[in-house]
Amino acid sequence: MDLKAITRQLFATNSGTDVDRLVKRLVKESAQQREVVVEILMDYARRGPVQHWREFVMLRILDLVEPGQDEHRGFFEETLRDPRTAYWSVSGLMKTAGRRSYETLTSCALDTSVEAEVRANAVRCLARDGR
Repeated sequence: MDLKAITRQLFATNSGTDVDRLVKRLVKESAQQREVVVEILMDYARRGPVQHWREFVMLRILDLVEPGQDEHRGFFEETLRDPRTAYWSVSGLMKTAGRRSYETLTSCALDTSVEAEVRANAVRCLARDGR
C-alpha cells in the first residue's frame, strides 16, 4: 500500500487499534521515505481525529527526527502549546534545535500556566543538555 492510501486511512479512522497499525506501517516505510513519513506524522499530531493517540505519534516522530534537524523546530514550538503534545514537544525541540531552544524551554519551565510535568521535562532537558 502506498503512503497516500495509508495516510487517508489514518485520518479516516476513529479506532485506536487502526491508528496503531497504520502508524507502525508508516514507520516501516520511513526506511525508504523518512521525511515524508515524518511530515505525515506531524500532520496527525496537529490534527489527527483520535486526539489521545497524538502522544503515541509524537513518540514516533521523536524516533524519526535527527538531532539538529532545525527545519522541524517550528513544529515542536507549535505543539509545545498543545497540552496533549507539549510533554514530548519539549524533547523534540531540544533534539532538533539544541541550544537554540534554551530560551523557549526556559520560558516554558517558568510558565506556571503550563502543567508541572511539562515544566519539569523542560528543566530536565535543559539540565541534561547544559550539563
